[in-house]
Amino acid sequence: MWELVKAGGWLMLPLVLCSIFMLAISIERLIRLKRKAVLPSTLLMSPVQNASQVMQKIQQSTELKHSTLGRVFAAGYASKPQGEQYARAQMEVMASQEIGYLEKNINFLGTLSAVAPLLGLLGTVLG
Repeated sequence: MWELVKAGGWLMLPLVLCSIFMLAISIERLIRLKRKAVLPSTLLMSPVQNASQVMQKIQQSTELKHSTLGRVFAAGYASKPQGEQYARAQMEVMASQEIGYLEKNINFLGTLSAVAPLLGLLGTVLG
């Protein structure tokens, strides 16, 4: 493998760096986006569980409180006294913030995945 990198010359350095960054971002996203961390099964409402029971579970567990779904539920439940529309708006605001967190580095990953094949093609043409 090292011989291929050496034979490619200077153009292989950006290609190797792109590969390393893509691998690092992919591993980071796999670790942070585990289903249990984003959507804990104890917070998913069912016919036998209502919203107040879910909120009791969130208040008892710090892990559930820091999950994505837990933060959205907590924002809505905290603004419940102001009315349904206000609570819904607060949940939407919190959900949009969480979406930004969940999509972190996705644009950079897309750019790298578009640039790397082009660098490989350029290296083939120059080689």
